[in-house]
Amino acid sequence: MSPRPRRWPGVLLDANVLIDFLELDPGLLPLLVAAHDIVVVPDVVVDEVEALDEERARRVLGLTIEHATADDVREAGGRRWGLSFVDLVCLSIARRRALACVTNDVALRRACGKAGVEVAWGLEALERLAEGGLLPVEEAIRHARQLVALAGGRLRPEMVSEFERRLGR
Repeated sequence: MSPRPRRWPGVLLDANVLIDFLELDPGLLPLLVAAHDIVVVPDVVVDEVEALDEERARRVLGLTIEHATADDVREAGGRRWGLSFVDLVCLSIARRRALACVTNDVALRRACGKAGVEVAWGLEALERLAEGGLLPVEEAIRHARQLVALAGGRLRPEMVSEFERRLGR
């Protein structure tokens, strides 16, 4: 595995990562904001997440809400790669803004790869927080284990073992 940069300049969170992080610990989201130049959540994602509204996302959590442009909507309307409209909006915004897409959705990850968009697992975002000293390693490992349980099969338990190894545990 090649060494990764210490931070992505900017990231986009899809619905499953946003929901998982809100369930794990809403305090993780401001840490992600502190670790990156920008953390974007599309407005259509915020609309899908019952536990969040735009005001809280912006003011309390520090997230940047990106409203889909007409081009994003037009591109997403094409429904390709077996993705939902919301996932296609995420892909379009990530590509347009040159953001890494943080998702645990296998189909969206595959589509990002095909479209040339950098992609990361939610576990990788936790790892970056621990590597950057924003989250204690033991807490990151605890969250990683919980994240695998929350992800409902999108993440494999052996991913936590690899996560722990990379963090020196």
